[in-house]
Amino acid sequence: MILVDTSIWIEFLRKRSPTFEHMLFLLEQQEIVSLEVIFGELLQGAKNPKERAVVLAYWESIKKLTTDQLWIKSGLKSGEGKWKDKGLGLVDSAILTAADESEMEIWTLDKTLLKQASKRYDPAL
Repeated sequence: MILVDTSIWIEFLRKRSPTFEHMLFLLEQQEIVSLEVIFGELLQGAKNPKERAVVLAYWESIKKLTTDQLWIKSGLKSGEGKWKDKGLGLVDSAILTAADESEMEIWTLDKTLLKQASKRYDPAL
């Protein structure tokens, strides 16, 4: 299973190659998992009802990752690791924390998030 962050979802929803094709394959294989906060970010950036409907349809169709007390754990890990000083906000901290706890790879285009992630997904492999 792969935790896909907002940057990849944006590329996918814009149908940008090669992300679009690879993401489509992973979705068909049911290898994608997401967090509510990622889809919250996508909905925040949706420009109209049609875009919101597309985002919500994907949210309904994929596996969700739930972590008990994710925000508290993320705040603690971020504070201890001084992640904010490294350019990582609380959402990125939540993605990192959830992926670490679930032993999942993260697929992202965010260089700061990539640098901190212990397990990274590389579609070229």
